[in-house]
Amino acid sequence: MNQTYEGIFIAFILFLIVYLNFLAARRIYYYFKSYSKEIYEFLKENELSLIEIIKPNSTDWKTNPFETKDSHFFELALPFSIRTHYYFTVENEKDEVNEYWIRNRTPLFGKIKTEFQIAKIKRPKLDFSEYSKGICPACSAKIEIKEKECHDCGLVFE
Repeated sequence: MNQTYEGIFIAFILFLIVYLNFLAARRIYYYFKSYSKEIYEFLKENELSLIEIIKPNSTDWKTNPFETKDSHFFELALPFSIRTHYYFTVENEKDEVNEYWIRNRTPLFGKIKTEFQIAKIKRPKLDFSEYSKGICPACSAKIEIKEKECHDCGLVFE
């Protein structure tokens, strides 16, 4: 009878180890996932055309409607939700350009939650006809026509 309890205890410990490793692997997977499938489904539902998908840098967080930042890699070991963000620029049928953000929250236990929100500010559609006049289409700085990059905002011209 004593061996039965020991067997049940060992089986429970093995199950717990496998389950916790599964949860850790799931969090690592969703931390590095690109979310392009979710973004394309969102675009299809809302009849939008994708311009670009971008992983936010330090200057992009100002327009983040969620007001949270990405989790750091070392937070994978903590029991909090892991957050990852992307933003993507879209165009609708009226040629209006909007920026949407996607946030994915992966808790240690429970369901994964993916949310979409429009950015806090609207970015103007870039008019590259201004480039031919010596004006940067992004920040309106004066530039030389032969330059390949704006010295103020870093926009690259091709």
